[in-house]
Amino acid sequence: MPIYDILCLECGKEFEATSKVEDRLGIKCLCGGETKILLTNSRNRDWFREHWNEHLDPNKSIFVSSKRQYKELCKKYGVQARCLL
Repeated sequence: MPIYDILCLECGKEFEATSKVEDRLGIKCLCGGETKILLTNSRNRDWFREHWNEHLDPNKSIFVSSKRQYKELCKKYGVQARCLL
């Protein structure tokens, strides 16, 4: 099972959680607040490269060709990439 970095939108706590890919959006904080998945990547300025991302959609890999597309996909799938903060 993958390990996810999670941010609680209620209390601000960051924590790690393991979950099946299809159940990842249901991860809850101990306080009961809503959470977002933090996608971790290098904080290097030139970090972006075209890639197949298998973490956004549990049913398929998605080809990401630009930072803009990556931001839009993160918003669509309800995740937050640390590198885009």
